[in-house]
Amino acid sequence: MHLRNLHLWVQSQNRESHHAMKVSAEICPQCDGTGWKSVSMDSERRVTRCDCRLQARGRALLTGARIPKRYEHCELSNFEFDGPHRLLANARMAACRFVEEYPVDNTGLLIIGSIGVGKTHLAVGIIKELIISKGIACLFYDYRELLKQIQNSYNDSVKATELDVLRPVFETEVLGSTNWGL
Repeated sequence: MHLRNLHLWVQSQNRESHHAMKVSAEICPQCDGTGWKSVSMDSERRVTRCDCRLQARGRALLTGARIPKRYEHCELSNFEFDGPHRLLANARMAACRFVEEYPVDNTGLLIIGSIGVGKTHLAVGIIKELIISKGIACLFYDYRELLKQIQNSYNDSVKATELDVLRPVFETEVLGSTNWGL
């Protein structure tokens, strides 16, 4: 998708100086920056969300998902399940099926296995795929890190309450969490 630039002049004022600063913003040629594009369905003209807006939402959801840097490379498509890992093919198929069939009624997916087999890779891959392909808000938490944040909320110098820490967990549509020690 090619974007054309819109140049704006922003005047910055402070006590010592007045100056103008050039700011560049990209405008989508499909929607002219409105976020909506026209589509023809049979003989009717309708509007739908523009791809630029959907992509921006996906990027925002990915950022908000709290995926640690060390797992950013994890995707369902690059999960290795051949050779010595061929027994993991069923786990990858279950993860792909979960994404494909989501939303499912009152069920989740529990991935259990030994250390280092790829449970977190699959969890992150599921989150990323749900965000990218379906626009579902997801959140990733390492259980140990969440527990530390909850414990820290009891520190008088911290301004967050336990509910403040847990609210995003309660409100997200999909929670991917690891290291529960089950």
